[in-house]
Amino acid sequence: MAHRKIKSFQEPEKVEKKIAQKNSRSGDRIREDDNRAGLAQLEVLSCENKPELYLRLQQTYGNRYLQEMAKSTAMQSPAGGLIEGNIEDEEIFLGGNTPDALGGEWDDNPYEEDDNPYRDEESSDETETNVSISANNKFGPLWEDNGRFDWAVTFSTTGGEGWIIQEIVNTFSARDVNDKDLVGNDIDPHYWEAWYVDESGTVSPEENSHNDYWVRPTRDDGSSGIWSMEGNVFFTRTFDPTMMNFLPGAVDNAGILLSTTREPEGLGSALLSRNASGIWEISGEHAGDAS
Repeated sequence: MAHRKIKSFQEPEKVEKKIAQKNSRSGDRIREDDNRAGLAQLEVLSCENKPELYLRLQQTYGNRYLQEMAKSTAMQSPAGGLIEGNIEDEEIFLGGNTPDALGGEWDDNPYEEDDNPYRDEESSDETETNVSISANNKFGPLWEDNGRFDWAVTFSTTGGEGWIIQEIVNTFSARDVNDKDLVGNDIDPHYWEAWYVDESGTVSPEENSHNDYWVRPTRDDGSSGIWSMEGNVFFTRTFDPTMMNFLPGAVDNAGILLSTTREPEGLGSALLSRNASGIWEISGEHAGDAS
């Protein structure tokens, strides 16, 4: 079905007036919320591939309206899904969350209009100032021979109905048994990944009782090298990653988590910093630090 796009994002008053006039002629009295929803639907149609306009629409109409309108126009980014494998599939899962038996729809984000933090930037800032995040060890950190590393944690937060965003920065430098550069093609250097936090503070997805798994695979005998991982953890209610640049599986190291290599705007200050590093010798001996 063909959709009629409005000519300009700058003319919402005219569209609202036309909607109101049409309702008046038909004798139907509709609520102001419905006018806003109708306007949001028209404007969503004009914002394809323009995330900065989506953010403005979220602030104006609220995320719930845009999710419904995006579904009806087939413009919402695909979300949810599985990648085959488990925690031992080291060639696939290098950090991020392991996907074994995970799935579901990420677009079920049940903000109610009266509780919607997108509508009141001032109250959102106040809430986020009081939010805390902690990472609790489930196993590891563990350094094994030839560069192998494992560390799984769960996140807990005092925030609710929002998102935990983790910025990951990786470094890697190594030599093989022939003293040639060992390229870390299986390591993504810089990306962001997201977990949803419901109103009770539950963080998802979760697998085997952990939310995040950092791993470095075993390298060949006779190799040597140094690596590091840094995670800066944020809590946000100022945008919904499912409506922005985050997609499940977009970054290999993030597994099935919603992820992106494009820096999100407006994250504020990190509430938690995580670090791990290691050095392994030609003998295979591997040691490091984590915090």
